[in-house]
Amino acid sequence: MVSIEISDAHTKSTFQAFVQAVIPPQAYYLPNSTSFIKPGAFELQVYEYLMQILNQSMPLKVKKQLMIASMAKSTAELLDSGAVYLVQSQKNIYPLCCNTFPEGGPYTLLAPLDRLNASHI
Repeated sequence: MVSIEISDAHTKSTFQAFVQAVIPPQAYYLPNSTSFIKPGAFELQVYEYLMQILNQSMPLKVKKQLMIASMAKSTAELLDSGAVYLVQSQKNIYPLCCNTFPEGGPYTLLAPLDRLNASHI
């Protein structure tokens, strides 16, 4: 597994990239040619909820036994490891993107479809 220094901002950026890939904003059009953007999970800040649920999903006693401070942080580490593996094995479909999430790591550099692929490696 790749060792990457993870900060709270890094964790947040990783989850922002994750929810953006899972439920992106959608454009839709009305008959009078008016277009609207339906917000996605990122715009609705679903990442905050997801991080909170992960961090509260395990009792403190178990976290101490496993030496895990934050399940969200551990999950961000796993997503980054999946991204590194995807790129190193040349299984990414799209080239790496500019860092849309400035505090993020390898996972945030992937295109949304590649993020989904890295999420289940």
